[in-house]
Amino acid sequence: MNVRSMKGLLLLPLLAAAALLGCRDKPAARPPPAPAAGAEIALFQIGQSEAAVQQALAAIPNFRPPDGAGSAALRAGEKVSTLEAQATRPAADRPAAMRFRFEERNLVQAELTYRAADAAARGALYDRMLDGLAGGATHATNQVLDWGGRVAWLHVSNRLLVVHEARADARDVTVRMSAPVFR
Repeated sequence: MNVRSMKGLLLLPLLAAAALLGCRDKPAARPPPAPAAGAEIALFQIGQSEAAVQQALAAIPNFRPPDGAGSAALRAGEKVSTLEAQATRPAADRPAAMRFRFEERNLVQAELTYRAADAAARGALYDRMLDGLAGGATHATNQVLDWGGRVAWLHVSNRLLVVHEARADARDVTVRMSAPVFR
């Protein structure tokens, strides 16, 4: 057998293997990697489309049901619409509920609500989230309110983040993102 026929014999199995690999079903697109707990707001940006927001929901572990089905309900309007999502299962330091407001199908406001077991856990969650979000802020104001709640305004690259710990509710901490009022 000469060298040329040997090369031909070796090439044949390689071509067959390449053809078989090309015929396999492609795996489904995986959701983006899960963000750090308490940093889910980073998945959403002002101006993002409704479809992009719904796709980003899949990156949050407790919003991803085992069967892969969605967990969001859209309330459409003519120029303004809202999207609401509830967690499929409770998870520490992950949002329990999310609300999004769109104008002309573009995101103008996102609000994530986190739940803590009690007032002490709520205060620790507020502090941890504030520390995690304040790093990229150009300006931050942290204030204790008259009724005992705390709120922080963080100006972060063309958007405003408001972190709110309401003392009236023993569990809730919310993070709201919107476009800044003043530029």
